[in-house]
Parts: sequence; structure tokens; C-alpha cells
Amino acid sequence: MSGHRTHERIELHDSGVDIAAKLSEGNPGALSVIVEIAQRARVIDPAHILGPIGYFHSLDSAGIFGSEIWRLYKDVCGEDIRVLLTLLRASDFGIVSGERLRLECREPGHLDFAIILAQVRERVSGFAP
Repeated sequence: MSGHRTHERIELHDSGVDIAAKLSEGNPGALSVIVEIAQRARVIDPAHILGPIGYFHSLDSAGIFGSEIWRLYKDVCGEDIRVLLTLLRASDFGIVSGERLRLECREPGHLDFAIILAQVRERVSGFAP
């Protein structure tokens, strides 16, 4: 896909500020989503061994940065962080591809959240209580 960045940006030595800057690309909406992930990931997904960092890696691996993070959260997830974390976890499991998530940023409405949530809950105990 032409718009996909194949090189991941986050590195092991990055601080939280570095990660936020790399993912958000200076987009204030994306930055607010990153902060919300940092604050709520452990409550929504207590089983994720990496906590919020795992979700930041998911965004990075999928090639979703800046305004795409904001559009994914706002237009695809209806500004519901639980939905966003479900989609990112689904991406980790191969239920939804990173490419599909990027396409959703441009043309939302092609994903069945209820089915995706059920599939993630089958794999993750205590997900999204």
C-alpha cells in the first residue's frame, strides 16, 4: 500500500515523551488519544503484559500516526477508547489487519465491532469489562 510506512518509529530507548511525539506527529487530537491510552489501557486490558506501550507499538506496527490516530479514534471508534483498544488488540491477533485499520481511517464503517470484541475476549481474559 502506498501510504504505509514500513519502518517502525518507536525504539527501545524512547521515553514516553519520545513515543508520544513520534506517534502524534504534532497532531493535538492524536496526542490526546495517546494520553488517554496511557491513562486507561491497564483498566480496559489488565492482561496486556506491556500495558499502554503495547498499544503504542500496535499503532506503530500498523503504520498509523498523527491525524490517522485521531480519525481512527473519532470516526471509526466514535471517540470510545475501549473500541480503539479492541481494534488494536484485534490487529495484534491478526483478526483485523493494520492495512484494514488504515483504510478505516479514510472510509469508516466496514468493521463489525461486536464480532471483533467477542473474538478479542475469547483470547484475552478480563478484556474491556
